[in-house]
Amino acid sequence: MKFCLKSAVCAVAIMTCGVQAQEATSVTAQDIVIGQQYMFQSPYLEKEQALQIALPASYEQEEERSYPVLYVLDGQWQFQHAVSFVNRLSSKGFIPELIIVGVPHSDQQNSRYFAGSETSENVLAFLKETAVPYVESNYRTRGGNTLAGWAYTGGFAIHALLKAPDTFEAAITSSPFPVANYESYTGKTSAQLLAELEAFEQNKFLSFGADTTESPVIEGTQALAGVLEESAPSNLEWHFTETTGEEHITTPHVLLYSGLRKRFADYGDPIFKTMEEFKAFGGLEGVKRFYRARGDKYGVSKDVSEDGIFWMARIAMQNDDVALMDRLRANFDRYFARQRAYWINAYAQFYLKHGKARAAVKMYERLVARFPSSVGAYAGLGEAYAAAERTGQAKKMYERAVDLAKDKKDERLNELQEKLAALK
Repeated sequence: MKFCLKSAVCAVAIMTCGVQAQEATSVTAQDIVIGQQYMFQSPYLEKEQALQIALPASYEQEEERSYPVLYVLDGQWQFQHAVSFVNRLSSKGFIPELIIVGVPHSDQQNSRYFAGSETSENVLAFLKETAVPYVESNYRTRGGNTLAGWAYTGGFAIHALLKAPDTFEAAITSSPFPVANYESYTGKTSAQLLAELEAFEQNKFLSFGADTTESPVIEGTQALAGVLEESAPSNLEWHFTETTGEEHITTPHVLLYSGLRKRFADYGDPIFKTMEEFKAFGGLEGVKRFYRARGDKYGVSKDVSEDGIFWMARIAMQNDDVALMDRLRANFDRYFARQRAYWINAYAQFYLKHGKARAAVKMYERLVARFPSSVGAYAGLGEAYAAAERTGQAKKMYERAVDLAKDKKDERLNELQEKLAALK
């Protein structure tokens, strides 16, 4: 079964006030498919259970690549917006592409997730023995499973992380309930359960939170945060977030987003606001190490991304660091060759500012080759040639810029004519 949004094939008549109807326009509908649903009979559950599965955009094209998996409880509500969040964040390089598995249920089944109850143990058994093995057998996964839940399923997700750390490496929860009184139904305190996580070599991750108006949920999450402050195991990274002004049903939209950003904080391109931050990161070599480690962990390219180069170039210009810009050009020449015209011009002007006319000439020559009808490209190359004391070539470039400006009625025409006259 496909998950899609549908509309009908129709003909639209365009009407305007006082004007006769225009000729009908034929409109053909296409399904927007976000995933497929599979039904399972499980010995652990009384009724048939669905799994909703959405694959990354690159899944069919990159046949050797494997992906982390995000399991989303309350799939009937949370699957679609989880797919949307993940697709948007991954498309901008903030997080890796993920396989997303929704686990829906009916309203009548909500209480089965009450953490520690017999029914919740059955759900956990279904996930461990049926759902996860099916996904890992039929799709290219790479471990590090994350479980997301809200309200009862949020409390269950924390419980699953504690009880099945061999199955789930991380939990992202919104308004989880209950998260206190584990001892009453497990025979162990929260601190004892947390301590058991240290028996596993893998690092674990927990993100949880609630709105300050959500009583008694907020009190439970605050209590859990207190326990973690006192006795969190060394291999558990945890984050507690209190929101303000959210409703109970809206916290998943806020906390799933922030949880994903924190969960995959080691994936997004490093952005440096100051030169001190860049140096503390290890400079250019530190950035290269980051991308190599990211590639090893997530199975993606180990090359520094274009965004990564962009932020280093930006910090170089902001700090007038010509040496750093030279190193970036030497290491990432292809990036500078294919950047947008705006940024090539900015980099070339940076070099002219610092008396590096030869570097500016090279950049503008490439720009002219790419944009042979650009007034700005020829004007920039003329400026660079003039700075390099190559007057004859500078005149030719300004003459070409003037001709183009006349044809295009460019407002820079007078300025270009004055610069050309100054060279004669």
